[in-house]
Formats: sequence, structure tokens, C-alpha cells
Amino acid sequence: MKVCPDQFVDSSCRVYKDWDDFLNNNQLPNCTYCYPRGGVYDGDDNDQVYLEFGTTPAAKPGSLVCSALDTASTVVMVSSAGSGVCVCVCVFCT
Repeated sequence: MKVCPDQFVDSSCRVYKDWDDFLNNNQLPNCTYCYPRGGVYDGDDNDQVYLEFGTTPAAKPGSLVCSALDTASTVVMVSSAGSGVCVCVCVFCT
């Protein structure tokens, strides 16, 4: 019998290799969210579920800066297009 490692699938059917991969690379919007500790629902002897809270990768400072730059570059391109000037702004964030 082949043993498969745990994989996590989000509501958009994206597959993550493990729980840490989900926490660090999910595509959820900027928010604070509640999740089961370790990615698996488990409880104590009193049936209390162990939960944790965190923020999505989109809420991290680097992502917020990239989002602001992306919005600013879009405004510049739309404004420039309206005045007949072509300006190309490329922002790459990791």
C-alpha cells in the first residue's frame, strides 16, 4: 500500500504540498483568518478544537507595497493613454 503525503486544497482547487506551503503561498485576499492548528482539525479531551489565527500572504507588507505600486502604475498608464502619451511601467514583486 502506497502512503501519500498530506496535501492541502483550497476553495479554488489550488493544491499545496503541505500546510506550510498553504500558509506561505495561498492566494486568499488580504485578511486575517482562523484555521485549525497544523491544518487538521483536532481537539482536546473536552472536544475543544485547537485553532490558530494568522494573516494571508497578501496581507504581508511586501504584498501590500506591490499592490500599491500595481495600482499606481495602472493609474499612470490610464492617465497617459488619455493624454496621447505612451508610458510603460512594469512592476515585479516576489
